[in-house]
Amino acid sequence: TTRFATVPTDPMRTGNLGEIAATIHDPLSGDPTTGRRTPFPGNVIPANRISPISRNLIEYWPRANLAGLGNNFVTTATDLDNYNQVTTRIDKNISDNDRIMGRYAYIDQPTLRGDYAPLAGRNAPLRNNNGLLQYTRIVSPRAVNEFRFSYARSAASFSQEVVSENLGAKIGLRNISNDPKEWGLPSVSVAGYSGFGSFSPTINNFTDRFQWADDFTMTAGKHNLKMGVDLRRVRYRQRSAQSPRGFIQYQANFSNPGPGVGGGNALADYLVGTPGFWQVQLEELGFDGRSTQPGLYFQDDWKVTRRLSLTLGVRWEYNSPWVQPRNNMAVFNFQRTP
Repeated sequence: TTRFATVPTDPMRTGNLGEIAATIHDPLSGDPTTGRRTPFPGNVIPANRISPISRNLIEYWPRANLAGLGNNFVTTATDLDNYNQVTTRIDKNISDNDRIMGRYAYIDQPTLRGDYAPLAGRNAPLRNNNGLLQYTRIVSPRAVNEFRFSYARSAASFSQEVVSENLGAKIGLRNISNDPKEWGLPSVSVAGYSGFGSFSPTINNFTDRFQWADDFTMTAGKHNLKMGVDLRRVRYRQRSAQSPRGFIQYQANFSNPGPGVGGGNALADYLVGTPGFWQVQLEELGFDGRSTQPGLYFQDDWKVTRRLSLTLGVRWEYNSPWVQPRNNMAVFNFQRTP
């Protein structure tokens, strides 16, 4: 997939922001009388004022390969979207009145979405397993009973590309996750430019569904009667970390003439190391829920006349609230009690 991006030019990467129309001010300066900052001469940030972290991190920001200041980088990103499926079925007649059927289905869908910058792609694999066992009994020429049990599991996740070393620590960041599966780059946003760094967040979802169902069908005169029970048990687990490698946002907050005054440039804020926002999540958030869903139904297909048929029925279902195995879930009750 062809990707375009807006990145700093080579002079900008070293602190020479002369190509930018806005005046770049020194965040560490200030006139106590006017409260205004002092501009960098020629819009050039001295080398000793560039943040070591920004200098290390910019190596993962691609260099411009097209002319201009906007959409000045183009590349072909790698996307992977495979789909593998296996389905099997077995039928067995035990006797004239008894039959069993088994079915298993497997889906594996590895997905990778590449991006324009190194390590900015994201993995989104999906894997499903589904099994069914069914027993059918012919009770009489007018009655049939069918019992089914099924189990299905769905596993879906979102994560960064695999990284083999703690790049965050390597570029000089502190207070970040030491978990090897969270090694990588922070996600960096610079206003007016294309963001770079590792994809965030990391999310893992697992859903298990169990179903027990029994259906009984009987013909009585002009009535075709159906009745049954359906019991389902759902287990949902999620583990997520929104910013395990950190998220850094730069705007023109500190390179403008002063607080509340427009001007400056977010790239200057990035180079001198003055982010407007920074966050990191060191611990995973988790949810482990259970829900039970019973149901009953009765249906009557009544052939009143040769030209008139009625389908009558009633169904009851209940979806229980989510509960956790160790009773670790709570909600606020805003209703005051006496």
